Amino acid sequence: MSHALTEEQQPVANFKGQKLVVKAYAGTGKTTTLVAFAKANPDARILYVAYNRAIREDAQARFPSNVTCKTTHQLAYAAIGKDYRHKLSPNLRLRDITDAVNTFDWSLAQDIRATIHAFAISADKTIDRHHWPISLDATSKAKDRQAIVIHHAKRLWKAMCDVENREVSMTHDGYFKLYQLSQPDLSSRYDIVLLDEAQDSNPCAEAIVIDQPRCRVLLAGDPYQAIYQWRGAQDAMASHRVKDAKVMRIATSFRFGERISATANALLALRGEKVPLRGLSQRQDCVIPSNQFQLKQSPVPQVTFLARTMMGVMQTALHFSRRKLSVHLVGGGDSYPLADMEDLFWLSRNKRDHIRNKQLLRDFNDFTQYKAIAEETKDPEMLRAIKVLDTYPHFDQEMKMLEKRLSASPDDADIVVTTAHRAKGLEWECVYLVDDFPDLFDDLDPAERDAEINLMYVAATRAKTLLAINTQLQKVVTRHNRAKGLSAA
Repeated sequence: MSHALTEEQQPVANFKGQKLVVKAYAGTGKTTTLVAFAKANPDARILYVAYNRAIREDAQARFPSNVTCKTTHQLAYAAIGKDYRHKLSPNLRLRDITDAVNTFDWSLAQDIRATIHAFAISADKTIDRHHWPISLDATSKAKDRQAIVIHHAKRLWKAMCDVENREVSMTHDGYFKLYQLSQPDLSSRYDIVLLDEAQDSNPCAEAIVIDQPRCRVLLAGDPYQAIYQWRGAQDAMASHRVKDAKVMRIATSFRFGERISATANALLALRGEKVPLRGLSQRQDCVIPSNQFQLKQSPVPQVTFLARTMMGVMQTALHFSRRKLSVHLVGGGDSYPLADMEDLFWLSRNKRDHIRNKQLLRDFNDFTQYKAIAEETKDPEMLRAIKVLDTYPHFDQEMKMLEKRLSASPDDADIVVTTAHRAKGLEWECVYLVDDFPDLFDDLDPAERDAEINLMYVAATRAKTLLAINTQLQKVVTRHNRAKGLSAA
């Protein structure tokens, strides 16, 4: 349903200044507002910069013809990345690093990879010590280790940038970094640059967009939907580069009503936010504890389950496939590491002929080495995979059962399952939060706690009509209501 622009949205559409930051809560019509801005500037050549392909494709279908929609990496690929297409890889593989450095120290390879990644997403010109930091009171041994890591990271980066060197891959973040270092001037093609989902930017992308000397710049996003800090993302709307920008807020959501918005506000209060999210949906919404929820309570035949972890996704999908219900995994089954997990299962059983991706056999001699490297490097994906196999000793049989129940189309599924991260930007009538989120009142690192609050806020605000909240969110709501002198939800 389309709405006339609200009193919050109209000033954004009418903005004529040089720099604008738009902070828009979940479901508040941010894209609608940006489209209105584009239509209000019909003679301007506008570049809309999206975080990923799905957002770009959605925008391309909605924006007028004076807007060009691209992802950040599309811009960089056309200018620089295409020169590396023969040696592109999503990530530097640890095996390639150990071979290039001539070492069996897997943790050193992990540190080198982390250093190169930290540099690639930064706005810095060269790799330096702060890209692999150590404490100020570090021992001389730690300082020596840091020097070794930085030395090898510089060597590897040089090899990555060498078009002729096929031994070390170029990553997508790598050529994007080269694009930023080239200081691209977009003003020859565009008058205005719109950076959407600016809370999920990084200093490298931020520098490319905001440092444009002759383009008008508009940044839009929701600071509380910043959920990719673990990838090095930073909120560009909080950058010193936009300290002189005009700031406008959109706080009225048409997605849900007052009950779901009240739940979201309990989370926002934990972040110290004073401006409430207002739910203005015409439909009556409902929030109930997940342990009281039954599938028949859903206002629609389909229920969406959002999990914090891949383990939560798999357990939920397997649970409903056992009940002979059809399951759709958002993004498709190929978007989840199911095939890789099955290969790893066969490696753990020493059934090497069953393994489809032979790269696994080239990288690891056996499952014992895989576990040793995972423990040495503390690689979260590897450790998570080991945990899944420990939980499902008959993983191959579980997979066969799930594959029979997987639905390629969400329209044909009884159950939709995905992670809270992958759910961002989507919405469903009925959402159930799986009980695998951390307790927000545990002794978490402050930055980690903020990130987890944001992720739960994203998950909760995907619901339009019914939200089943897990134990962790029930605790947040109860404490918030007590502080406000309200009765329990």
